[in-house]
Amino acid sequence: SCGYRACDSGSGNGLRALHASPFFDPGSLFVTMNGMGVTQVRIKRVYEKPGPDDGFRVLVDRLWPRGIRKEDLPYDLWAKEIAPSPGLRSWFHRNEAERWGEFSRRYRLELEGSDSAGPFLEEIGKHRVVTLLYASKNAAENHALILKNFIEKGK
Repeated sequence: SCGYRACDSGSGNGLRALHASPFFDPGSLFVTMNGMGVTQVRIKRVYEKPGPDDGFRVLVDRLWPRGIRKEDLPYDLWAKEIAPSPGLRSWFHRNEAERWGEFSRRYRLELEGSDSAGPFLEEIGKHRVVTLLYASKNAAENHALILKNFIEKGK
């Protein structure tokens, strides 16, 4: 077992980038090596209404979002282990405007060195559509965007 609530497999299958598809934008997809098919990765603020096309909903924040009770947020997996470390998050929030580029680089390094990344990628690779949920008010510069890019590149 990978340790995630929704995971029941320890198959260890990896991911590879999907370079072309006649049906989907290749910039937002990856394919599992176990033949499960194509997974589309989306991002959405936790405060937005869930949609029928959200698929497997993954909360990717380390801290629970303010103002939402746990029973009021529909999600399938809380992957707090894959979120930026507390130290990196704190460092970034002291001056977000000037630190975005360096934060992106450091978070990517954390993901590449994380023991949780492999099981996380394996779990989300089981689903056709995955929506990464985040709480940040900044839709243009948040860790969910970096994580989405990491997933799409297949680590």
